[in-house]
Amino acid sequence: MSSATIRNFIIACLVLFIAAGAFGYILYMSISQQHSLNEALTAITKREAQEVAYVNAKRTAQESEEDRKLLDAMFIEEESDSIEFLTDVETSAKIVGINLQTNSLEVVEDKKTKAKALTVGFTFDGSRAAVEEFIEALEQLGFIAEIQSFSLAARSSTNWQAQVTVVVNLQDYAK
Repeated sequence: MSSATIRNFIIACLVLFIAAGAFGYILYMSISQQHSLNEALTAITKREAQEVAYVNAKRTAQESEEDRKLLDAMFIEEESDSIEFLTDVETSAKIVGINLQTNSLEVVEDKKTKAKALTVGFTFDGSRAAVEEFIEALEQLGFIAEIQSFSLAARSSTNWQAQVTVVVNLQDYAK
């Protein structure tokens, strides 16, 4: 072999090694950029999911505002609300035409659920129709309540007396 052929062979090998090195470097940079791109796409996907969740939560909060106000009005939250409850009961009693007396008023807590409720005892008397109408009015009050106990007795042919214990749920959550 001539010296020119050997020289051309050495130059070709050097060019081949340089090209292979450049190709390897480009391949390495491409793979590392691909990892960075995947991390960025994952972050963008998470952010888009958070934005969608935020928009949905905001829309749900706006759409349910009236429902939440209605539900909120059905619970006694403060002392003024219990006064409103008692006023509603007394007003219903006057409308129906019965004599009403509040016997007890206490807040009780369920030991299992830790839920609080206002327990109110009433004694009232009037005609049988008025007493029945007042009991229906108690069942229709705008609060989350239940009649826990009830007794009805005739005091005379025209006068009936009833004793009722009503339990009204109290709204108790962190604000």
